[in-house]
Amino acid sequence: MDRWRAGWRPVDPEARQALRSNALVVWAVAVTAAVAAAFAHGRPTGLAAVDVLWRMGVAATVTVSVARARRWTWCLVAGVAATLGAGWPQALALVALVVAVVAVFGDGRRRVAGAIVGFGSAQALLRLPTFWPARTSAVVAAAALLPVAVSAYRVLPRRAQRRLRYGVLGAGGVLFILCWAFVLATIGTRTRVEVGVTRTRQAVAAARAGDSTAAAQQFRLAAAAFQSAHDSISSWYLTPVRVLPLVGPHATAISVATGQGASLARVAAGTIRVADIQRLRFANGMVDLSQVRAMAPVLGRGATSLGRADRAIAGIPRTWLVPALGQRLDELAKQVGTARNDAEIAATAVDRLPGLLGADGPRHYLVLFTTPAESRSAGGFLGDFAEIAAAQGKVTLQRTGQVADLNDLLGPDKKLTGPPGFLQYYGPQRPGRYFQNVTASPNFPDVGNVVTQLYPQAAGGEPIDGVVLMDPYALAAILQITGPVAVPGLAEPLNGRNAADLLLRRQYFLFDQGPTNSLDQHLRYDFLGRAGQAAFEALVSRATLPPARQLVDLLGPLVQQRRLLAYSLHPDEEQLFGRAGLDGSFPHARGDLVAMFEDNAGPNKLDAYLRRELDYHVTYDDRMGSTTAVATIRLTNDVPAGALPQEVGYNRHGEAFATNETQVRFDSPLALQSATVNGADAPVGVGSEFGMHTYTSAVSIPRGQTFTIVLRLQGATRRGGYDLTLVHQPLVNDDRVHVTVQGVRARGPVPVTGWLANGETSQMSFDLNRDKVLHLRFGRR
Repeated sequence: MDRWRAGWRPVDPEARQALRSNALVVWAVAVTAAVAAAFAHGRPTGLAAVDVLWRMGVAATVTVSVARARRWTWCLVAGVAATLGAGWPQALALVALVVAVVAVFGDGRRRVAGAIVGFGSAQALLRLPTFWPARTSAVVAAAALLPVAVSAYRVLPRRAQRRLRYGVLGAGGVLFILCWAFVLATIGTRTRVEVGVTRTRQAVAAARAGDSTAAAQQFRLAAAAFQSAHDSISSWYLTPVRVLPLVGPHATAISVATGQGASLARVAAGTIRVADIQRLRFANGMVDLSQVRAMAPVLGRGATSLGRADRAIAGIPRTWLVPALGQRLDELAKQVGTARNDAEIAATAVDRLPGLLGADGPRHYLVLFTTPAESRSAGGFLGDFAEIAAAQGKVTLQRTGQVADLNDLLGPDKKLTGPPGFLQYYGPQRPGRYFQNVTASPNFPDVGNVVTQLYPQAAGGEPIDGVVLMDPYALAAILQITGPVAVPGLAEPLNGRNAADLLLRRQYFLFDQGPTNSLDQHLRYDFLGRAGQAAFEALVSRATLPPARQLVDLLGPLVQQRRLLAYSLHPDEEQLFGRAGLDGSFPHARGDLVAMFEDNAGPNKLDAYLRRELDYHVTYDDRMGSTTAVATIRLTNDVPAGALPQEVGYNRHGEAFATNETQVRFDSPLALQSATVNGADAPVGVGSEFGMHTYTSAVSIPRGQTFTIVLRLQGATRRGGYDLTLVHQPLVNDDRVHVTVQGVRARGPVPVTGWLANGETSQMSFDLNRDKVLHLRFGRR
């Protein structure tokens, strides 16, 4: 061995030829290993071409090193690869392990056998399972290869060892200088980034306040700060850092983030300067469509820029980033993704707005006013309507009335050609004769479709292009935009603070004069018509719209709560409403779903005092993908003590006054096993809609009492984690929901925001004020 380490070579020509042949074979195997490694999944730098070269280099080096190393290290590295590998690479590693074991008990150290061991081990180690925690596979591979590297170094000749040491020291020195320069640049970059973030926040605050000039200036300053940071971290002398494992991904991440920050800030400055919503005038019911058309391309370019930024930031590999930077990038990606979605919706909305306002021909829309004091699946009882016309940007109120007028004008049942599901499920309620029953469906596109068919068939009804639904909460929001309005017959101005309570409860007391009579109802109906007309006139006569962000903040929650919905007969506009969440469609669920709807059967206005609570206890088997659930629904008729107006507490079925008669519908993908009401078996209507089972129970709840419905359910859901979609019905009082999920044959839930985990059980409680999707992941035992 001493002679070998001193550089001794055999003199025998045949022996020398054999060594050369073995060396050629070893290098051929190393090249083959490098080519195969090019298709592995490791991304040490995040640069595709560079990562291929690194994987090829590692595979070739491992193959050659194993060929030179001691045979016992062959067994170690092949054993680790065979144990932890997966798929066909694991099969290669098993072959390598067999070769290694045979070589250990064989005679002599054959380098070709070692190369074969290195080839199989390298392929498996470069393809360790990706579901492991980040960086774990690299640590395991490095630990397995360390003995090989040490052994291969020790058997090298002294001259080769010396050259290798000098090479490593030289490369280490260069890397140290590059890394130190990168650290210094990062420190300087951080200060500039913080300035850019501060300027951006100030710009957003100014935009929210409606000061577009200040917002544009702050965005320009933010762009300058981000660009300076980008130039610093992307300097020419730091370019080599990008190709280094561990350090390279950090340089790339910071460079991409700062570059996109600068680009977005510049685009925002230009967009807010040209497409300023404050310049839109809505005076005398008229919108300047030329201004709208000028904004469309600018907003489109802004949405495109955000799309590029979203893709660029999402494409930054996170595996090798330090947790702090990875977390900041995730937050940035989420913000940019949200901004992109909002910008695309805004750009599409501005592009469609001229058509919606009659630029291509007159448009007619029907506005439906509902009240959840008498609930329906789509929100509430349809009491009043208004027909609005739009032509060349001018909006006018054509007609108002009560739903009873439409029933009289419709006469006998009118023709309905669809939707098929609506006709099948709600046809028995005769919406063609009783117009108020169109809101029985929880899927508003079906409601809008039916309305566009029925309204033109009523005497005096125009063909309409779309439908808008709003309840008292939406009207209250509009009054926050317009300011208070005076309504004849009301002592106080109607405003955003008192409108909801007045329309849901107080109006019945104000116009109550004892038993129901035509005078009381006509007075109340006249008041409601005047209130709606006053609010509309105040809205169209407003000179300037509030800032866009203020409108979104005000109306966005109402859209999410299904209190403000829209439908259009024009597919491109309906697609826009769907993207904005305005369409009110029944959601599609990937896993489990709970949708609870209540339809007042009185008919009365007692749902203003109804409170619902749901306990949903789930046992979920992640391996089998099966779910067993118990849904406990508590309905409380919380009518206050004292006299009630006749219209509020009346019912037509002989029940005691103030008894809430209701139909409770529960939608689920799970099959019903049993049902009880107040502990006794009870009949349940079973149907299907939207790909879900529907279970319906009729209950009559006296004043001050609570009824409990228990449904036991079972079925299959998808594997890989438990997902639950909860569908919101817009009621006066939001549902209180408690969800408990227990895992079977699971190691316990992976922590997810909002869940309280205890062993194999997770719990969550909340008020359901909009559709909500819950996710829970369980680890395997």
